[in-house]
Amino acid sequence: MKQYSMKVISVITMICLIALVGIGVLVKQHVSTGAAGEHVQTTTEEKKPFAIFEDDDFQKLTLKGECDSVTLDRDESGQWKALDAEETVDQGKIDQLMSVVTSLSGIPDDTVSKDRAGVTQAEKEISLTDDQGEEKTLLIGDLTEDGSAYYGAYSNSDAIFMLDHDPIEALPVQLEDLYDRSLVKLTAKQVNNITIDNGVQTIELSPDTPYSEEEVRTNLSGWYMHQPYHHVYSVQYDQMEAMLTGIEALEWIDTIAEDERDLAQYGLADPDFTISFRSNDKEEIILIGDRATGDSYYAQLKGEDSVVTIDSENLHPYSYEAFELVEKFVKIIAVDVLETLEIQMNGAEPIVVTVEHHGDDEDPTFSIDEKRVEDQTFRDLYKMIAGLSISEEVTDAVYEKPDAMMTYTISDEQTETKDITVEFVDYDDDHYAVFNDQKADFIMEKADFTNMIDELRKQE
Repeated sequence: MKQYSMKVISVITMICLIALVGIGVLVKQHVSTGAAGEHVQTTTEEKKPFAIFEDDDFQKLTLKGECDSVTLDRDESGQWKALDAEETVDQGKIDQLMSVVTSLSGIPDDTVSKDRAGVTQAEKEISLTDDQGEEKTLLIGDLTEDGSAYYGAYSNSDAIFMLDHDPIEALPVQLEDLYDRSLVKLTAKQVNNITIDNGVQTIELSPDTPYSEEEVRTNLSGWYMHQPYHHVYSVQYDQMEAMLTGIEALEWIDTIAEDERDLAQYGLADPDFTISFRSNDKEEIILIGDRATGDSYYAQLKGEDSVVTIDSENLHPYSYEAFELVEKFVKIIAVDVLETLEIQMNGAEPIVVTVEHHGDDEDPTFSIDEKRVEDQTFRDLYKMIAGLSISEEVTDAVYEKPDAMMTYTISDEQTETKDITVEFVDYDDDHYAVFNDQKADFIMEKADFTNMIDELRKQE
């Protein structure tokens, strides 16, 4: 009995030892895994962006560049002022600078040293000083290998981080960058008419429109071209946006002290290129003369004596011809206001597209020649209809009996319904002239119209 008990005790002891060893292994694995997880978590946290200047309660800002520096002081009212400015400073530029600096963020990068990152010999610095005189300095080094960021470091630390490329590029490199050198004092929000005379065309742009809201619901820019064409056309969004945002970029580079009698030598006595900006109560006209350098032109604000130079790149948004600015759609009507579209062609049965609207809570139904068409099928077809595009401007189109007509009937708040007709008149073997009210400004490809008809016929 005692012998049996000893064996049992030995077995139990062995089991306990094995269990203890197993628990030890598990504990070790758990500790290792936990430590590794903690390391990964810490590493992940270290790679998160962080604010470069967390506290915005500072009183002085100094930007040092390769050749110059800019220093701003905050006065008792909280307004930032540029020190040693010899010209009027643009407060908007200062506000923009402060916004850029206070929003700077960095992402840690422990793969490079200060020397390799170029921060030990940094040509750019940003220093902020608080009301206690304590200074925090950011050193801006070289571009990263892919050019998407700059290396940076604090002056009192070896830790390297990456700074987003664009905000650093937006920083002024000299005091002159903050000067108010704008030629036009009107702002984009104030301007409601832009007229460009490039010596060949007079292009007039305005938010005013002769059309109902329903007819131009697809106009994204909110602006229309009133000259040089017979009709008024929508202006492309990107082009219009570039002109409006470009107003504040119309700044002079250098001033040339000359009398008015010398304007001819700058091409400003009778300039071929003028840009007019109008608001409700003011007009400012920029006269553009001859080329001054490879990348600038002579310019003058009408009514002023000074001749200045202006960067040609800033004139680029205003250098397009009219055809490059207008939307290219023959006619585009939003589906939510379309009731019917009748397409008539010589020698063929008309095609009638019908849209039935059932209120806000129910989708519309579509049919072609009284045959129901599925929602997605119709929308794909309507993209082809709306996508009919002009290909060229013309001045010699002669109105005669059209080969085809498209008549849109739309909902109109003023008149309940309204008919809009576009006529397609033979222009040459490959093109139709696009007529509205018997006047044409553009032509389009006949093949595009034929392809649209073929796709619609497939639904019959």
